[in-house]
Amino acid sequence: MEIEAVLKTVSAIVLVVSFVLTLMSLWRERATLAASARPIALYVLHCAVGIALVLLIIEGPKPTDKALALTAFLLAWIVLGALWLARNVPRGHALPRWMGERWGTIDYVVAGLAAASLAAYFA
Repeated sequence: MEIEAVLKTVSAIVLVVSFVLTLMSLWRERATLAASARPIALYVLHCAVGIALVLLIIEGPKPTDKALALTAFLLAWIVLGALWLARNVPRGHALPRWMGERWGTIDYVVAGLAAASLAAYFA
């Protein structure tokens, strides 16, 4: 299977699952869903930018290690967006301590993974 097909499949699955889970959690209250529309739209845009970036980077078939590096980058990119989304949608409960209300350790770890993945891809 080509790298592009793998990346498109993984990206689509992660994006759809995260979007569906978010909508399921917000569906109970219409006001919450309405207030969450903008952050959700920005999250979808964030994911689309990551996918577009990956598709721009790809230049033909690549070895498995490069495909894995690019897949790890895309997953880390989507997780960064999900962390932002979790902090910005209305919610009825506090976020876990490990996530925090602002950019924190988990964000640095995920951003570092994204950067390391890109570095591994271009190495």
